[in-house]
Amino acid sequence: MASRIAELIGMGSGEIMFPASNELTADLATGSLSSLVVRIGSGLALVTIRGDGVLTVCGRTASIGLLGQNMPVETTLPAGYHVHFESAGREWFVAAESVPLVMMVGS
Repeated sequence: MASRIAELIGMGSGEIMFPASNELTADLATGSLSSLVVRIGSGLALVTIRGDGVLTVCGRTASIGLLGQNMPVETTLPAGYHVHFESAGREWFVAAESVPLVMMVGS
């Protein structure tokens, strides 16, 4: 996922969709995650989720780049290792109204 986001950043516009799979799961009180859509737009990264389970991250290239750079991709990371992608501490990249996102290494 991180490498595809980097490719998107290189293009400077567009979007990519990651359908739910073993790589992309969620534990939502309202249901399950059906896909992740990452879109180059303008402004700070805004993380939203629709009722049909589509998680969307949209923002300027620098903000979307930060999302890709923070994905836990190293093969040596232990199961359960996680990274928070939220406004707190990233106010210049992530919108305050974003849904907090936690990316975790599975088992």
